[in-house]
Amino acid sequence: MTTTDDTDSITIDTAPVPPAEPLTNVERFRLPTENDQQWMYRKLFIETHWNDYNEERLLCLTQCYVNTKCLGCKYSEPLKSLLEQLEKKLNLKTTNKDVSSTTTTNRHQKLAEPNSDKDKQQIDERNKIIKIKERTPV
Repeated sequence: MTTTDDTDSITIDTAPVPPAEPLTNVERFRLPTENDQQWMYRKLFIETHWNDYNEERLLCLTQCYVNTKCLGCKYSEPLKSLLEQLEKKLNLKTTNKDVSSTTTTNRHQKLAEPNSDKDKQQIDERNKIIKIKERTPV
């Protein structure tokens, strides 16, 4: 089945094509830049839908899914609908919350809530350093 978005003229092939081999060593798909939360979503998505799509298509859909869940990315309506359908098959009861709902210092490290004045002061100092670095030309 092929879906076309009239507004953007984007064609999204939703027809499943199973991979040629059984899933072994899912860890080989982990990217060095992704944090544990992102990997948890990608791994679960890959394991759940491995028999539904070929490897290339699955990895593309997986990245789009993680981008929406963790980075807040937006996609065309047909792709968004497909990702929502695929998400329904995932067992997300083991996840706590999306990375997008937490404050992060970078893509790999969560910021703890300040518990004391000292914590607040350290966060303020770190934010000042970040602002100075952003203004400094390279």
